[in-house]
Formats: sequence, structure tokens, C-alpha cells
Amino acid sequence: MKDIREIWRHALEIMRPQLTDLSYSSWFVNLDPVTIEGDSFVIVTPNELNKSTLNNLYIPLISRAVSSVAGRELKILLIDEAQRETFAPRAEAPVIDCPGFRHNPKYTFDTFVVGESNMFAFTAAKAVATQPAKTYNPLFIYGGVGLGKTHLLNAIQVEIKKNHPDFNIVYVDCEMFTNEIISAVKTATTEQFRQKYRQADVLLIDDIQFLAGKESTQEEFFHTFNHLHGLKKQIVISSDRPPKDMETLEARLSSRFEWGLVADISSPDYETRMAILRKKEELDGYDIDDEVIQYIATNIKSNIRELEGALNKLIAMSNLQHKEISLDMAKDALQDMISPDARREITPEIII
Repeated sequence: MKDIREIWRHALEIMRPQLTDLSYSSWFVNLDPVTIEGDSFVIVTPNELNKSTLNNLYIPLISRAVSSVAGRELKILLIDEAQRETFAPRAEAPVIDCPGFRHNPKYTFDTFVVGESNMFAFTAAKAVATQPAKTYNPLFIYGGVGLGKTHLLNAIQVEIKKNHPDFNIVYVDCEMFTNEIISAVKTATTEQFRQKYRQADVLLIDDIQFLAGKESTQEEFFHTFNHLHGLKKQIVISSDRPPKDMETLEARLSSRFEWGLVADISSPDYETRMAILRKKEELDGYDIDDEVIQYIATNIKSNIRELEGALNKLIAMSNLQHKEISLDMAKDALQDMISPDARREITPEIII
């Protein structure tokens, strides 16, 4: 268990090297973490400009740092001083004991909707979770943004932790891995960094494409990979492209990524999109008309994140306006998502 201010202090230590002195002093020093509500880390901002700047530029960075320290995935909720009393203060936030184990409880195999576009990757992930390091090692999953790669990595670690509670599981995204290397070099703690990763029974690393072009990080990951693979420890990797398409990735790493199994996830077909929306509707406890679900599934085709984002937007509007979700509401609310390329006049206001 960690105090919320302790979580925030360690998160600031992670973020500080990635920020300029001006950015840090302007936007971060006056933030006040108040509580954790469900999966939201609530922070009071001093003014609207500060809140807007953080929302536009720094939310992903803050979320990664806080989630890494807390040991589970947390969203960042920024509020102003007037909203402080709405959130009951809590002294502590629950943290999973294993320091590398961070997960979203919604991302399990049971909540993953399987279709033709992801069946192969799903089956491979299940096999790895059932028998770590005995089937596909490494398992390399690739696909576009928002198609379920992170969901599968989370599901793998949750399943392994359930069946092998003594396993040391380390789950990190490539950017965090890189930042930890930089921090270790600056603070002369390289040996501790290596021990953290090379003592893992399971290493899951998300968005490995960001390794491309970073020579020193590639060197460190190369030796970590060899060490774990030689000890028959499970490695799972995700990327937005296959290894051969990472042009600035060293050939020796690219070839190692293909030692086990490379599985792709493509955009979901109409039936899968419908199933995804129905699954989310069920999990969130809503009953939405078929014509609305069909409208979203027909018009939003690129990825799951946009599908769920569209449904979230409608639910939020329904709650705020106290209206039933209708087809007319969907057409009006989702026009920017469904027709993002529609021509419009570019004005200074839009640019600002």
C-alpha cells in the first residue's frame, strides 16, 4: 500500500527528466493529488490554463508515470479547486505487491471480443498464458493503433499471475523502458535496472516500435532479451508493425523477434465491431437501441478505441443531458468522428 502523495512524488521523479525546467515549473509544481476514485487518479489544478495545458499535452506522460508507480493502470482526472469537495480524500491507494505487475482489470481474455481479424493473435496469447515459455517464445503481436494489442498483453499477465502467483512479471511500455535506462545512467544505478528486468520470469513490453533509432536502448534490450530467452523465460512484445518493417531496428534484434511467433491483428469486420459494442454495452450496464449500435459499427471502421470512444461519448451526453440515446443524437454527436475528412474552412479560431 502506498500513500497517494508518495505515488505522486515517485511519478514526478519519473517525469522530471522528460520535462524542460520551464514546463515543470509552469505546469507541474502546483498540482495537488487528492484521491484515487476507481481507476482514476484525481489531481487538483490551480487554474483553467494549467488544466487545459495538461489535458492537451501531458496526460499520456502523467498516466504512464502514475500507473507505473501505483502498479496498475490509472487514468488521470484533472479537476479545479471548486470540485475538490466532490471527491472524498483517501490516504491510501491499493497497489499490487509485484513491482512490475501493472494491469487494467477490464483487460482480460473474458472481455476480449474475438473475430476473424484477431483470432490468430488471441489463440497464441492464450497458449502463452497457459504455458509460459513452452509454446511461443517470444510472442510478437503487431497491428494498428487501438486494435487490442495492449488488451492481450494485459490479459496474458493476468492469466499467468493467476496460475503462477510466484512468477515475477514485468510489464512496461518501450518509452518507459527507455526512460528508465536514461535515469539509470544519470544516477549510476544501471546494475539495479538490469536486475529488475533480467530477474523477470515474464517480460511484456508494449509499443516496441519506439525502440527503433535508439542505439543504446537497443543494445540494453538485446542483452536483456538474450539473457531471458537463454533462461527460458517468457517474452511478449507488441508493435504497430512487423519486425521487418522497423527500418532503423538492428538486424540482430529484428531476427530475434521472429524466433517465436509473429501474430497480427487487423481492423475488425462489421460483425466483430457489432460484438465489441455489444460487449462494452453489457459491461457498462446499458441497453442501447440496435439502430444506434448498427450506425456506429457501420461508420466507424478503423479501430476498437474509436468504436468505444464513440459509445462513451453518447453515454456521457445521455447522462449530462438526461436524454435517451437515439439515432439522431448519435448522428449529431459523432459527425466529427464519422466524417473527420469533411472539408471545412480553416480559421484562426480552429488553429488556436
